[in-house]
Amino acid sequence: LTQDVPSPLKVSHSRFNTLREDDLAARGYELLTASPEAGVDIFARQFRSQFIFFQGHPEYDALSLQGEYQRDISRFLAGERNTYPAVPAGYFDTETENRLSVFQQRASVKRRPALSTELPAMTVRADTATEAAATVIFRNWLGYLSGSARAALPRAGRGAQR
Repeated sequence: LTQDVPSPLKVSHSRFNTLREDDLAARGYELLTASPEAGVDIFARQFRSQFIFFQGHPEYDALSLQGEYQRDISRFLAGERNTYPAVPAGYFDTETENRLSVFQQRASVKRRPALSTELPAMTVRADTATEAAATVIFRNWLGYLSGSARAALPRAGRGAQR
């Protein structure tokens, strides 16, 4: 599954990851990728068939996480969440992080939905995670599945139904 995956593997991660490596391993999951910052990312387990799990979002394009962050800010401003969302780690350039910090201070004092229209311009770092990893991972996964399907097909002349 991880053959030819770009190195370093860059995958957008949710801030809500809670599955720990030790807990997964103790329950029979095979850990395929992990990092010190984000924790476990891809893991697998054989049940009746092979299951692959992702804590990250390899399918995200470069702006997906920005959209989620803006949505969470709007929810805070509308009173739909109690805490202001943390800036995604390693995602925006330094200047953007500084502007967002100033905006957060202002939003904490003047919390109102209309303030979301005044969000500062945001620049995603050039080296941010993109869907490049997803292309390789999903290609490998489909290759695995097609190989498994071929192995399960009955061989001609050995009792196969026509």
